[in-house]
Amino acid sequence: MLRTQYLLAFLIYYVLAETRIQKAEVGQRVVLDIGQYVSRWRRVRDYETDEFIRHCSEFETEESCQGFVNDDGEPVEPPSNAYVDENGRLIFHSFLETDAGFYMSPDEKAVEGFFPLDKNRKTFISLEVMK
Repeated sequence: MLRTQYLLAFLIYYVLAETRIQKAEVGQRVVLDIGQYVSRWRRVRDYETDEFIRHCSEFETEESCQGFVNDDGEPVEPPSNAYVDENGRLIFHSFLETDAGFYMSPDEKAVEGFFPLDKNRKTFISLEVMK
């Protein structure tokens, strides 16, 4: 049942989002950028688990500043070599196959558009392994 709820939520988000597909080779440096005013990123790798990472000041030492964490604030396995820079870009020093997933930011400002649903439209990035 929980898997069905995640799939339904994903489909709704997908319809209301600007969808981008980005492919990367394993070991490549990858930068995800959706604009200004972003400090937090969310990813879903298996349709069942939300993972989070955020930009922190040099004085913050929380786990979510060092890498992706789950809802309980615990580091996820396997770890990613990623961080959020001061401009809100999610940067992977060395992309891993396990980094493939769906990425979005709860901080992103919605895009103004013609249709009423456009005010809720956000960017949704599918990061995939290039074969």
